[in-house]
Amino acid sequence: MLIKTNDGNLKDPFRFTILRDPYGRLKSTFAYGLGQRYAYLETVDSIGKKLLSSDKLQGDLLTHFIPQYVFIEHSPVKIDYYYHTGQMRELRRELSNRSGLQLTWLQENTSRYTSEFTEKYNKWFITNKTWIDDYLSKDLELYSIHVTS
Repeated sequence: MLIKTNDGNLKDPFRFTILRDPYGRLKSTFAYGLGQRYAYLETVDSIGKKLLSSDKLQGDLLTHFIPQYVFIEHSPVKIDYYYHTGQMRELRRELSNRSGLQLTWLQENTSRYTSEFTEKYNKWFITNKTWIDDYLSKDLELYSIHVTS
């Protein structure tokens, strides 16, 4: 994302991305697939089966399952700064300082998983942990390098 200063002149480019915890992102994607957009027709198991077979995922649900490293590798610019979702206030301050504009705070997206969803998801996750770790391995490495270091 590029921002301009108050006078419209781009000074130093500020190329950044926001990384999500890979396991949390996966869980969130399942919750998304269970929602209104899919007419509440999916279940944790049906989404899990589609993910494991990977040829049955379609549309924006497929896009949500694409690992983060794919987006990073295909970025049209070199990313200089990595933020994680816990650093949104810090990022807002940095963007405000660089642009000379006072950016307003946006409410963060907070997940409200039901206990039923959490129980079903956790069961699916434990059953498929080896596959999940392999599937997310590059995202876990990316997150480890840029967030936990």
